[in-house]
Amino acid sequence: MEIDPKFTFVPLNAKFYDGINDKDTQEYLRKWGLKGNFVIQNFSFNEPFQQYHKYQLADAFFKDATVTRELLSKQSCAWMKQGIRASSVEIKQVPCSVLSMSFFDKMKNPNNRIVHNSGMICKRYDSQIEDFIVSDNLRGVRCFHLRKKLREFFQIVESLG
Repeated sequence: MEIDPKFTFVPLNAKFYDGINDKDTQEYLRKWGLKGNFVIQNFSFNEPFQQYHKYQLADAFFKDATVTRELLSKQSCAWMKQGIRASSVEIKQVPCSVLSMSFFDKMKNPNNRIVHNSGMICKRYDSQIEDFIVSDNLRGVRCFHLRKKLREFFQIVESLG
């Protein structure tokens, strides 16, 4: 009979991450509209982690009182502590068969009309597909079945995988 671990979480001081704060990385984050849209927070916990406890760890983390007091979420243009405890936690396995960043090289090819030669994402008039606003060609990739050139792009990508 296995006993579930009882995790205790402790917020850690903010760290400086060289990779994220690198000048080139910051430029990419700005270019792709990600700068300021994510934050890294660090927590430690008291139990040794075993892979088979991943669901218990995630559940305990998002329901922990200390975490809910400290966890930041973006509200409008500011990161704020909300103090909202998760009533339920759902964990989904993300299929991952591509292990190389070269997978994204096809997106950077200006001939695919997803990005310009400068690397900036190609904008387009907003359109709404179900509940999804498509305001640029990168978002349009999600709706590739609507456009022939994007279908072709995904055929190339699928042939890589």
